[in-house]
Order: sequence, then structure tokens, then C-alpha cells
Amino acid sequence: MSLCIDILLAVKVNFLTFARMKLLLPIVSVLLCMLASCDRYAKYEAMLYPIESISASRPDSALRLYEALAPQMEGAPVRVKMYYDMMITKNMVNSGAQFTSDSMIRAVADFYDSHGEDSHRMLSRCLLGCVNLRMGNTPEALFNLESAAGCADTAAADCDYHLLGQVYALLAHTYLEAMLPRNVLEASRLCYRYAMKAGDTLVALSGFDYMANAYISLGMPDSAIAITEKSSRRFRESGYSEASAISTAKLIEIYIDRDEPEKASRCMAVFDRYSRVLDKNGDASPEYQGIYYVKGIYSIYTGRPDSAAYWLGKLQRADSLPLTLRQALADGLWRMYDKMGETDSVIKYAKISNGLMGDITTDLMKKSCSSVQAQYERGRLRTEVAGKTIEAERAKTTALAVALVLLAVVSVSVLVIRKRRAESRLREERHRRDLDTLERAQRELQQLLTLTGEERDALAAEKREAIERLQAMETMQRHADEATVEERLSAAPAARRFRQIATTPTDCPTAGEWQALRSMINSEIPGFYSTLNNGHVLRPDEYDVCILLRLHFKPLEISNLTGISQKNVSAMRRRMLLKVTGRDGKPHDFDDFILSIVK
Repeated sequence: MSLCIDILLAVKVNFLTFARMKLLLPIVSVLLCMLASCDRYAKYEAMLYPIESISASRPDSALRLYEALAPQMEGAPVRVKMYYDMMITKNMVNSGAQFTSDSMIRAVADFYDSHGEDSHRMLSRCLLGCVNLRMGNTPEALFNLESAAGCADTAAADCDYHLLGQVYALLAHTYLEAMLPRNVLEASRLCYRYAMKAGDTLVALSGFDYMANAYISLGMPDSAIAITEKSSRRFRESGYSEASAISTAKLIEIYIDRDEPEKASRCMAVFDRYSRVLDKNGDASPEYQGIYYVKGIYSIYTGRPDSAAYWLGKLQRADSLPLTLRQALADGLWRMYDKMGETDSVIKYAKISNGLMGDITTDLMKKSCSSVQAQYERGRLRTEVAGKTIEAERAKTTALAVALVLLAVVSVSVLVIRKRRAESRLREERHRRDLDTLERAQRELQQLLTLTGEERDALAAEKREAIERLQAMETMQRHADEATVEERLSAAPAARRFRQIATTPTDCPTAGEWQALRSMINSEIPGFYSTLNNGHVLRPDEYDVCILLRLHFKPLEISNLTGISQKNVSAMRRRMLLKVTGRDGKPHDFDDFILSIVK
């Protein structure tokens, strides 16, 4: 909005210049449209941006506020509607809402594929992937999350590394759920890299956590231990004690299988003390119910069957257990009854465990070998098609750009030809005037030759007087111009500000005040910079000293304003005299030269 107002003010100031140009009406029309557009969008920005500031900490409240704005969004521009729908979806995802359709966020992602910034494209695709995950469509989620990661321009200065790190964290999580451990390793590595660039330590270290789980899936316990110990230490050093304790829980089963009781006991002690996963009744939230199995097998390993029965019983009573936890429960009960010597129960739960393991294998084969792979390939084909479409659009854009360039070249050529013709006419007219002047001079010469000696002396005296009067008038005009320049320089706000600072040793000019002073001197004396930099280019500090000298500042004042010692100021003036004028001399000679520049 302020940019549009500034542009209109500039047009008003230069109205007399533009009034002679035929493009005045289109330019003013475009500027008025820009002003109307600024007003149009500013109204919605004032409504949406304050809500966005609370969405990270209170997504439920932000979602209700966004929904209350729905009636006001009916007549909004398409860009505003798309942004509004994206914010609605973002806060629904963050507040844990369930989705039955992805049509709204898909429309937003399709819009931002050809509009908006990279960060908007990345966020819309990431949200579409999150909605796909909530709806159980893992292949589509993988496609959209990978598309989101591909939207980032990591070479750009404004790349949103914070969002990119979160996208790779979601990819690592999704790959882990789909049992694609090698993909998890790559996504976790990129998650750590980009999240650390954004300063998001928690997300960066979560990449290590996913990496450890991938090593466990690959049957590489040593690598899992090493990466978990590293991530746990980093979590703890960064102040995330709970996350540090939770990350060590996965090592307990490894140490039990390797029969290392001291290490298993240490990890369990850390978990119990710092994790806060279990409440005062020993209950865990649904996402952490797997800890019942870990504590159960640890109790079996340490010879406490009653405690094992307690924890595995909690897991038995849990609702809607996923297939993997049901198999883990059967495995834990089989271990417990084997420890207690109850053969019938051992056989029962061993069969259940084996059956569930078969179900898990079948489920993984369905997901990994058919649905995931097929739809994943379909997603890649869609990416290729989209890439071809973009290439076609780029070809159209290139053709249009070439046509515009050719049109511009033709236009410039026509203007150059017209200019040269005008210059030719001016030369011819000047030539005719010169011929007339020459003829007059010849006639006057003939008249002079007919005059007597006294008449020629009188005429010469008259001409000398006329020349002297003209020279005197020119000298007076030059002095008047110099006086006017000095008055303007002295009265300029930037110069007065520097005189005020020069009298206060504790103050110093800001970068903005230096820029204002340079702009003022270049405006009042247009040839100042080119005169000083004609032969050799001065350094910025040398040029600033020249400006202060032109404004009649004394060496002590220059030293206070620039921070350069008074001795060095004198030395710089002597060096610049030789550099600019090519002659040696004293500092005050350079001052006289600077003060002589008035145009």
C-alpha cells in the first residue's frame, strides 16, 4: 500500500515531464489499479495475519477464529481464498482433526503449483500429504510429501529450511510406517541437515530417532545403539530431557536380546525418571502404549513375573491395538509364561504370535509390494507429466519472451532512426546558420576594409567594451550560481544534521544518515562524483571525507564524524590531491580544489 502511494506521489511531482508523453494515461491507469489492488488485499491481510500468529501455540483457537471468518471470505479474491483454505487445513492437522476428503487442500495445492511462492507450494503439498496420511492413503502421502520437498529451492536465500526440515521428518515417519528403512535413512539425514540450518534442534534430532528405528529394521543393532546414544545426548544437551529419555527406550529390548542387564537397567532407569510418558496411575497415551510391552519384557528379563503380568495386562486391555502391538503382546505373554513354566499358555501364545507375525508379513507385502509400489510409481509418472507440462509452459513463455525482445529491438531501431534523422535535420539547420553567419562576417569585413584608421580604432574599442561587459556579466552570474549552491548545501537537512552531530562528540552518524548526505551532494552538485573519480576511483571513506570538505567541515569535525584520526584526515587530503589532480601539494590545496566544484 505504501509503495503504491509513493509511486503516485512521484508521478505527481513529475507531472509536467510526463504530460508531454503519450503513455501518461496508461501509466496512471495501471497505478490506480495497483492502488485499488493494494486496498483490496490489505483488508483481508488485516483479518488473517493476526490469527496466524497464534496458530502455532493454539491451533484449536486459531481454527475457530478462521472458521468465524468464513462469511467474509465469500467475496474474497481467489488468492485470498486459497490462503484461507490452506490455513484452515493447517490448523485442522495441528489440532488432530480427522479427514474424510482431501478435495479442499488438493485444490489449494493445485492452485499454488502455478501461483505464489516456493514456501506456499511446499506447505500446501505438505498439508495434502498429512491429510492423505490421516485418511490412510500412504502412497499418495509419500507422493505429495516428496513433491513438497521438491518445491524448495535450497540455493535461494529465502528458502524456508524450518518447513523443509519438518517435511523430511514427516517423510521419514511415513517411510518407517511403510517399512522402507533405507528411504528412512536418507529422509532422516536431510531432515537433520535442513532443520539445523533453521535452528530447529528438536526436529533435527527427531531425524536421528527415525534413523535409529531404521537401523533396527535393517537388523543393525550396533548402528542403532550408536545413533540413539548420540541423539539422546544431543537431546539432553539441548534441554529436551523427556525426548532424551524416550529415545533410549528402544535400546532396552536390544540390550535384553544381547543379555546386557546393566545397560538395559540404565536405560530403563533413565526412562522412568525423565520420560513422563506414564501418568501417576501408570497409564500411557495411545501413541506410547508400546512402552507396556517394553516394561513387560524387561520385568520378565529381571525375574519379576508379577510386574510383567501387570504391564502386559495393561496392553491387553488397551483398545484398538495395531497389528504390530498385538503381535508384541502375544510375544510378551509367550515369554512370561515360558518363564513361569506354564506349557499350555506358552503353546497358545506362541501360536497366536506366529499367526499375527504371518498377518503382519501379509500386510507388509500388500502395502510394500503392491499398493505402495504401484501407486508410488504412478506418482512418479504424474511428476514426469507435470514436468513435461511445465516444460511446455516454459517453451511458450520463452517464445513470448523472444517475440517481446524482437518487438523491443524493432521499436528501439525505429526510435534510433528517428533520432538520427532529427539530428541530421539539426545539423543541416546549424550548417545553414553558420553559412549565414559567415556571409555576415564577410560583409562586415568588407565594411571594415573601407573604414579609416580612426574609425577602425573606435570600432575596436567599442567591441572590446562589449566583450568586457559580457565577461563581467558571466562572472557575476557564475558567482551568483556558486552562492546559490552554497546556500542550498548549507540549508540541506542532511548537512544540518551532520553539523549537529559534529558538535556532539558522543554521537555518530548512522548508515541511513550517511546515505542521505551522499544523495544530497549528488543531487545539488551532479558532477561532484564524476569529477573526483575521473582518473582513479576513490574509496568510500575517501569520498565521504571529500563530501565533508565540500560542506566546509573542519578536520577535527571530520575526524569526529568519520572516526578517522585528524592526522590521517590530513594525510588523506594530500594523497587525494595527487590521485585526483595528478599534482603534489598541501592538504589545503585539495580543499581549494574541492570547494571549486560547483556543478
